[in-house]
Amino acid sequence: METWTAPVHLITGGMNEHSGISRSCQELYNRLRGNLPVQLCSFRSPPLAGHLSFLQHLPLGVEPDDGAGVYHFTRIMGCSLMLWRPVRPAVATVHDLGPLICPAERHERNQLDWWVYKLSLLGLKRVDRVIADSMHTADGVVSLLGLPRERVTVIPLGVNQSLFRKEHGAREALEKRYDIPDRPGVANVLYVGSEAPRKNLGTLLRALAMLRNAGIPARLIKVGAPGRPTYRTATLGEARRLGLEDALVLANDVPDIDLAIFYSAADVFVLASLVEGFGLPVLEAMACGTPVVSSSAGCLPEVAEGAALMADPADVCGLSECIAHLLGDAQLRERLVQRGLERVRKFNWVETAERTQEVYRQLLAQA
Repeated sequence: METWTAPVHLITGGMNEHSGISRSCQELYNRLRGNLPVQLCSFRSPPLAGHLSFLQHLPLGVEPDDGAGVYHFTRIMGCSLMLWRPVRPAVATVHDLGPLICPAERHERNQLDWWVYKLSLLGLKRVDRVIADSMHTADGVVSLLGLPRERVTVIPLGVNQSLFRKEHGAREALEKRYDIPDRPGVANVLYVGSEAPRKNLGTLLRALAMLRNAGIPARLIKVGAPGRPTYRTATLGEARRLGLEDALVLANDVPDIDLAIFYSAADVFVLASLVEGFGLPVLEAMACGTPVVSSSAGCLPEVAEGAALMADPADVCGLSECIAHLLGDAQLRERLVQRGLERVRKFNWVETAERTQEVYRQLLAQA
Protein backbone atom coordinates (compact mmCIF):
# COMPACT_ATOMS: atom_id res chain seq x y z
CA MET A 1 0.00 0.00 0.00
CA GLU A 2 1.25 3.48 -0.85
CA THR A 3 2.65 5.47 2.08
CA TRP A 4 1.82 9.18 2.14
CA THR A 5 4.31 11.59 3.66
CA ALA A 6 3.20 14.95 2.19
CA PRO A 7 0.52 16.57 4.35
CA VAL A 8 -2.83 17.65 2.94
CA HIS A 9 -4.08 21.04 4.11
CA LEU A 10 -7.88 21.12 3.95
CA ILE A 11 -8.67 24.84 4.16
CA THR A 12 -12.05 25.54 5.75
CA GLY A 13 -11.87 29.16 6.90
CA GLY A 14 -14.94 31.38 7.12
CA MET A 15 -17.72 28.80 6.77
CA ASN A 16 -21.06 28.63 8.56
CA GLU A 17 -20.80 25.45 10.63
CA HIS A 18 -24.36 24.44 9.70
CA SER A 19 -23.97 25.03 5.97
CA GLY A 20 -23.95 22.27 3.39
CA ILE A 21 -20.42 23.23 2.36
CA SER A 22 -19.19 22.93 5.94
CA ARG A 23 -20.84 19.54 6.29
CA SER A 24 -19.31 18.37 3.01
CA CYS A 25 -15.85 19.46 4.11
CA GLN A 26 -16.15 17.62 7.42
CA GLU A 27 -17.35 14.45 5.68
CA LEU A 28 -14.41 14.59 3.25
CA TYR A 29 -11.98 15.11 6.12
CA ASN A 30 -13.43 12.16 8.05
CA ARG A 31 -12.88 9.84 5.07
CA LEU A 32 -9.42 11.14 4.16
CA ARG A 33 -7.80 11.10 7.58
CA GLY A 34 -7.68 7.31 7.73
CA ASN A 35 -5.47 7.24 4.63
CA LEU A 36 -3.57 10.54 4.57
CA PRO A 37 -1.83 12.98 6.93
CA VAL A 38 -4.64 15.51 6.49
CA GLN A 39 -5.33 18.53 8.69
CA LEU A 40 -8.10 21.11 8.82
CA CYS A 41 -6.69 24.61 8.34
CA SER A 42 -7.98 28.15 8.72
CA PHE A 43 -6.98 31.35 6.99
CA ARG A 44 -4.58 33.72 8.68
CA SER A 45 -6.62 36.88 8.49
CA PRO A 46 -5.34 40.45 8.23
CA PRO A 47 -5.71 42.93 11.10
CA LEU A 48 -9.26 44.21 11.73
CA ALA A 49 -10.81 41.10 10.14
CA GLY A 50 -12.85 40.69 13.31
CA HIS A 51 -14.44 44.09 12.70
CA LEU A 52 -14.56 44.13 8.89
CA SER A 53 -15.91 40.78 7.81
CA PHE A 54 -14.89 41.11 4.16
CA LEU A 55 -11.24 40.93 5.23
CA GLN A 56 -11.78 37.31 6.26
CA HIS A 57 -11.88 36.47 2.55
CA LEU A 58 -8.60 38.29 1.84
CA PRO A 59 -6.27 35.97 3.79
CA LEU A 60 -2.57 36.47 4.44
CA GLY A 61 -1.84 32.77 4.69
CA VAL A 62 -2.93 29.40 6.01
CA GLU A 63 -2.56 28.10 9.54
CA PRO A 64 -1.24 25.70 10.55
CA ASP A 65 1.18 25.56 7.63
CA ASP A 66 4.42 23.62 7.45
CA GLY A 67 5.19 24.87 3.94
CA ALA A 68 4.77 21.52 2.22
CA GLY A 69 2.14 19.19 0.81
CA VAL A 70 -1.15 19.79 -1.00
CA TYR A 71 -3.36 22.80 -0.28
CA HIS A 72 -7.08 22.26 -0.83
CA PHE A 73 -9.36 25.32 -0.79
CA THR A 74 -12.77 23.84 0.03
CA ARG A 75 -14.68 26.82 -1.40
CA ILE A 76 -14.13 29.75 -3.74
CA MET A 77 -13.96 32.46 -1.08
CA GLY A 78 -10.38 32.81 0.12
CA CYS A 79 -8.79 31.64 -3.12
CA SER A 80 -7.61 35.25 -3.46
CA LEU A 81 -4.62 34.06 -1.40
CA MET A 82 -3.25 32.67 -4.68
CA LEU A 83 -2.82 36.25 -5.96
CA TRP A 84 -0.30 37.40 -3.33
CA ARG A 85 0.94 34.30 -1.52
CA PRO A 86 0.44 31.33 -3.84
CA VAL A 87 0.70 27.84 -2.33
CA ARG A 88 1.58 24.81 -4.44
CA PRO A 89 0.23 22.43 -5.43
CA ALA A 90 -3.24 23.90 -4.91
CA VAL A 91 -6.70 22.40 -5.41
CA ALA A 92 -10.01 24.25 -5.08
CA THR A 93 -13.53 22.86 -4.88
CA VAL A 94 -16.24 24.84 -6.67
CA HIS A 95 -19.69 24.07 -5.34
CA ASP A 96 -21.50 26.61 -7.52
CA LEU A 97 -21.10 29.88 -9.39
CA GLY A 98 -24.39 31.35 -8.19
CA PRO A 99 -23.47 35.06 -8.13
CA LEU A 100 -22.25 34.85 -11.73
CA ILE A 101 -25.40 33.09 -12.93
CA CYS A 102 -28.17 34.61 -10.79
CA PRO A 103 -28.55 38.36 -11.58
CA ALA A 104 -30.71 39.02 -8.52
CA GLU A 105 -28.02 37.71 -6.21
CA ARG A 106 -25.26 39.59 -7.98
CA HIS A 107 -27.10 42.91 -7.87
CA GLU A 108 -27.96 42.70 -4.17
CA ARG A 109 -24.29 42.50 -3.21
CA ASN A 110 -22.59 45.78 -2.35
CA GLN A 111 -19.61 46.84 -4.42
CA LEU A 112 -17.10 45.80 -1.75
CA ASP A 113 -18.50 42.26 -1.44
CA TRP A 114 -18.58 41.91 -5.22
CA TRP A 115 -14.95 43.09 -5.46
CA VAL A 116 -13.86 40.51 -2.87
CA TYR A 117 -15.75 37.76 -4.71
CA LYS A 118 -14.08 38.70 -8.01
CA LEU A 119 -10.66 38.60 -6.34
CA SER A 120 -11.45 35.10 -5.13
CA LEU A 121 -12.39 34.10 -8.69
CA LEU A 122 -9.10 35.51 -9.98
CA GLY A 123 -7.26 33.45 -7.38
CA LEU A 124 -9.30 30.40 -8.32
CA LYS A 125 -7.94 30.64 -11.86
CA ARG A 126 -4.42 30.19 -10.48
CA VAL A 127 -4.91 26.89 -8.65
CA ASP A 128 -3.47 23.77 -10.22
CA ARG A 129 -6.74 21.81 -10.29
CA VAL A 130 -10.41 22.63 -9.79
CA ILE A 131 -12.83 20.02 -8.42
CA ALA A 132 -16.47 20.61 -9.40
CA ASP A 133 -19.38 18.93 -7.63
CA SER A 134 -21.26 18.29 -10.86
CA MET A 135 -20.88 18.36 -14.63
CA HIS A 136 -23.10 21.44 -14.70
CA THR A 137 -20.73 23.28 -12.36
CA ALA A 138 -17.71 22.08 -14.34
CA ASP A 139 -19.24 23.47 -17.54
CA GLY A 140 -19.72 26.81 -15.78
CA VAL A 141 -16.10 26.90 -14.61
CA VAL A 142 -14.95 26.36 -18.20
CA SER A 143 -17.41 28.70 -19.94
CA LEU A 144 -17.62 31.53 -17.37
CA LEU A 145 -14.08 31.53 -16.00
CA GLY A 146 -12.21 30.31 -19.07
CA LEU A 147 -10.33 27.49 -17.35
CA PRO A 148 -9.23 24.67 -19.65
CA ARG A 149 -11.32 21.54 -19.30
CA GLU A 150 -8.28 19.40 -18.42
CA ARG A 151 -7.79 21.39 -15.21
CA VAL A 152 -11.35 20.63 -14.01
CA THR A 153 -12.30 17.30 -12.41
CA VAL A 154 -15.91 16.36 -11.60
CA ILE A 155 -16.27 14.60 -8.23
CA PRO A 156 -19.86 14.42 -6.87
CA LEU A 157 -20.50 14.77 -3.15
CA GLY A 158 -21.69 11.87 -1.03
CA VAL A 159 -24.47 11.24 1.46
CA ASN A 160 -23.83 9.95 4.96
CA GLN A 161 -26.51 7.28 5.17
CA SER A 162 -25.81 6.58 8.82
CA LEU A 163 -26.87 10.18 9.52
CA PHE A 164 -29.55 10.56 6.86
CA ARG A 165 -32.06 7.74 7.17
CA LYS A 166 -35.74 7.33 7.99
CA GLU A 167 -36.47 8.40 11.57
CA HIS A 168 -39.61 6.85 13.05
CA GLY A 169 -41.57 9.06 15.40
CA ALA A 170 -40.18 12.13 13.63
CA ARG A 171 -43.28 14.30 14.05
CA GLU A 172 -43.37 13.65 17.79
CA ALA A 173 -39.66 14.54 17.95
CA LEU A 174 -40.29 17.84 16.14
CA GLU A 175 -42.89 18.80 18.71
CA LYS A 176 -40.72 17.78 21.65
CA ARG A 177 -37.40 19.28 20.50
CA TYR A 178 -38.47 22.25 18.35
CA ASP A 179 -41.99 23.05 19.55
CA ILE A 180 -43.40 22.34 16.07
CA PRO A 181 -46.71 20.59 16.80
CA ASP A 182 -48.10 18.04 14.41
CA ARG A 183 -51.21 19.26 12.59
CA PRO A 184 -53.23 16.22 11.48
CA GLY A 185 -54.59 16.68 7.99
CA VAL A 186 -52.03 19.39 7.14
CA ALA A 187 -49.22 18.33 4.79
CA ASN A 188 -45.66 19.17 5.76
CA VAL A 189 -43.78 20.68 2.82
CA LEU A 190 -40.09 20.94 3.70
CA TYR A 191 -37.29 23.13 2.37
CA VAL A 192 -33.73 23.07 3.77
CA GLY A 193 -31.34 25.86 2.86
CA SER A 194 -30.79 29.61 2.89
CA GLU A 195 -33.13 32.32 1.66
CA ALA A 196 -30.74 33.77 -0.93
CA PRO A 197 -32.39 34.90 -4.19
CA ARG A 198 -31.06 31.88 -6.08
CA LYS A 199 -33.02 29.58 -3.74
CA ASN A 200 -36.27 30.98 -5.18
CA LEU A 201 -38.14 30.77 -1.89
CA GLY A 202 -40.65 33.39 -3.03
CA THR A 203 -41.84 31.10 -5.82
CA LEU A 204 -42.19 28.23 -3.34
CA LEU A 205 -44.29 30.43 -1.06
CA ARG A 206 -46.52 31.41 -3.97
CA ALA A 207 -46.91 27.73 -4.90
CA LEU A 208 -47.89 27.00 -1.29
CA ALA A 209 -50.52 29.76 -1.44
CA MET A 210 -51.94 28.19 -4.61
CA LEU A 211 -52.19 24.84 -2.86
CA ARG A 212 -54.11 26.33 0.03
CA ASN A 213 -56.39 28.31 -2.30
CA ALA A 214 -57.17 25.01 -4.06
CA GLY A 215 -58.27 23.50 -0.77
CA ILE A 216 -55.10 21.49 -0.07
CA PRO A 217 -54.09 22.13 3.56
CA ALA A 218 -50.30 22.47 3.72
CA ARG A 219 -47.60 24.35 5.59
CA LEU A 220 -43.97 25.06 4.74
CA ILE A 221 -41.30 24.07 7.26
CA LYS A 222 -38.14 25.96 6.34
CA VAL A 223 -34.86 24.82 7.95
CA GLY A 224 -31.67 26.87 7.99
CA ALA A 225 -30.44 30.39 8.61
CA PRO A 226 -31.55 33.02 6.08
CA GLY A 227 -28.01 33.90 4.99
CA ARG A 228 -28.51 37.65 5.39
CA PRO A 229 -31.02 39.69 7.45
CA THR A 230 -32.42 41.20 4.24
CA TYR A 231 -33.27 37.71 2.98
CA ARG A 232 -35.37 36.98 6.08
CA THR A 233 -37.12 40.34 5.74
CA ALA A 234 -38.05 39.46 2.17
CA THR A 235 -39.30 36.00 3.20
CA LEU A 236 -41.51 37.30 5.99
CA GLY A 237 -42.80 40.12 3.78
CA GLU A 238 -43.83 37.70 1.04
CA ALA A 239 -45.48 35.38 3.57
CA ARG A 240 -47.53 38.30 4.93
CA ARG A 241 -48.50 39.43 1.45
CA LEU A 242 -49.77 35.93 0.63
CA GLY A 243 -51.53 35.46 3.97
CA LEU A 244 -49.24 32.58 4.95
CA GLU A 245 -48.17 33.71 8.42
CA ASP A 246 -49.83 30.65 9.97
CA ALA A 247 -48.43 28.31 7.30
CA LEU A 248 -44.71 29.14 7.56
CA VAL A 249 -42.55 27.49 10.22
CA LEU A 250 -38.93 28.68 10.53
CA ALA A 251 -36.23 26.57 12.21
CA ASN A 252 -32.90 28.37 12.05
CA ASP A 253 -30.10 26.59 13.88
CA VAL A 254 -30.68 22.88 13.41
CA PRO A 255 -27.65 20.64 14.06
CA ASP A 256 -26.78 18.05 11.43
CA ILE A 257 -27.78 15.23 13.74
CA ASP A 258 -31.39 16.49 13.78
CA LEU A 259 -31.84 17.11 10.06
CA ALA A 260 -33.09 13.57 9.45
CA ILE A 261 -35.98 14.27 11.84
CA PHE A 262 -37.15 17.16 9.67
CA TYR A 263 -36.75 15.17 6.44
CA SER A 264 -38.60 12.18 7.91
CA ALA A 265 -41.46 14.32 9.21
CA ALA A 266 -42.06 15.83 5.76
CA ASP A 267 -44.70 14.64 3.31
CA VAL A 268 -42.68 16.14 0.46
CA PHE A 269 -39.34 17.91 0.15
CA VAL A 270 -39.16 20.80 -2.34
CA LEU A 271 -36.11 22.55 -3.79
CA ALA A 272 -37.18 25.28 -6.22
CA SER A 273 -33.74 26.82 -6.85
CA LEU A 274 -32.89 28.95 -9.86
CA VAL A 275 -29.26 27.83 -9.57
CA GLU A 276 -27.73 24.82 -7.83
CA GLY A 277 -24.19 23.51 -8.06
CA PHE A 278 -25.11 20.15 -6.54
CA GLY A 279 -28.26 20.22 -4.40
CA LEU A 280 -27.21 17.97 -1.53
CA PRO A 281 -30.55 18.35 0.36
CA VAL A 282 -32.30 16.54 -2.52
CA LEU A 283 -30.22 13.42 -1.85
CA GLU A 284 -30.49 13.80 1.92
CA ALA A 285 -34.29 13.83 1.62
CA MET A 286 -34.21 10.74 -0.61
CA ALA A 287 -31.97 8.95 1.90
CA CYS A 288 -34.60 9.62 4.57
CA GLY A 289 -37.36 8.13 2.42
CA THR A 290 -39.00 11.46 1.56
CA PRO A 291 -40.37 12.06 -1.96
CA VAL A 292 -38.89 15.08 -3.74
CA VAL A 293 -40.11 17.85 -6.02
CA SER A 294 -37.11 19.53 -7.61
CA SER A 295 -36.40 22.47 -9.85
CA SER A 296 -35.26 21.57 -13.33
CA ALA A 297 -32.49 24.20 -13.18
CA GLY A 298 -28.75 23.84 -12.82
CA CYS A 299 -27.38 20.45 -11.84
CA LEU A 300 -30.60 19.17 -10.26
CA PRO A 301 -31.75 16.98 -13.19
CA GLU A 302 -28.22 15.52 -13.22
CA VAL A 303 -28.39 14.70 -9.51
CA ALA A 304 -32.03 13.57 -9.21
CA GLU A 305 -32.07 11.66 -12.53
CA GLY A 306 -35.62 10.34 -12.59
CA ALA A 307 -36.05 10.02 -8.83
CA ALA A 308 -37.99 13.29 -8.35
CA LEU A 309 -40.78 15.26 -9.96
CA MET A 310 -39.23 18.18 -11.85
CA ALA A 311 -40.67 21.67 -12.29
CA ASP A 312 -39.54 24.82 -14.07
CA PRO A 313 -38.43 27.15 -11.25
CA ALA A 314 -40.10 30.10 -12.98
CA ASP A 315 -43.47 28.31 -13.22
CA VAL A 316 -45.43 28.79 -9.99
CA CYS A 317 -48.41 26.85 -11.31
CA GLY A 318 -46.23 23.97 -12.45
CA LEU A 319 -44.47 23.78 -9.09
CA SER A 320 -47.78 23.86 -7.23
CA GLU A 321 -49.22 21.15 -9.47
CA CYS A 322 -46.21 18.88 -8.89
CA ILE A 323 -46.57 19.21 -5.11
CA ALA A 324 -50.33 18.63 -5.29
CA HIS A 325 -49.86 15.62 -7.56
CA LEU A 326 -47.38 14.08 -5.15
CA LEU A 327 -49.50 14.77 -2.07
CA GLY A 328 -52.56 13.25 -3.73
CA ASP A 329 -51.04 10.07 -5.15
CA ALA A 330 -49.77 7.54 -2.60
CA GLN A 331 -48.51 5.15 -5.27
CA LEU A 332 -46.47 7.89 -6.93
CA ARG A 333 -44.99 8.84 -3.58
CA GLU A 334 -43.94 5.25 -2.95
CA ARG A 335 -42.39 4.91 -6.42
CA LEU A 336 -40.34 8.07 -5.92
CA VAL A 337 -39.28 6.96 -2.45
CA GLN A 338 -37.93 3.70 -3.86
CA ARG A 339 -36.23 5.44 -6.79
CA GLY A 340 -34.72 7.94 -4.38
CA LEU A 341 -33.29 5.23 -2.14
CA GLU A 342 -31.75 3.58 -5.20
CA ARG A 343 -30.41 6.88 -6.52
CA VAL A 344 -28.75 7.90 -3.28
CA ARG A 345 -26.66 4.71 -3.19
CA LYS A 346 -24.66 6.11 -6.11
CA PHE A 347 -23.35 8.96 -3.94
CA ASN A 348 -21.04 7.92 -1.12
CA TRP A 349 -18.27 9.73 0.69
CA VAL A 350 -15.80 6.86 0.44
CA GLU A 351 -15.77 7.16 -3.35
CA THR A 352 -15.65 10.96 -3.15
CA ALA A 353 -12.61 10.76 -0.88
CA GLU A 354 -10.87 8.18 -3.08
CA ARG A 355 -11.32 10.29 -6.20
CA THR A 356 -10.16 13.41 -4.36
CA GLN A 357 -7.09 11.54 -3.13
CA GLU A 358 -6.31 10.59 -6.74
CA VAL A 359 -6.28 14.30 -7.64
CA TYR A 360 -3.77 14.92 -4.85
CA ARG A 361 -1.64 12.02 -6.08
CA GLN A 362 -1.57 13.38 -9.63
CA LEU A 363 -0.57 16.86 -8.49
CA LEU A 364 2.21 15.59 -6.24
CA ALA A 365 3.54 13.46 -9.07
CA GLN A 366 3.58 16.48 -11.39
CA ALA A 367 5.22 18.65 -8.75
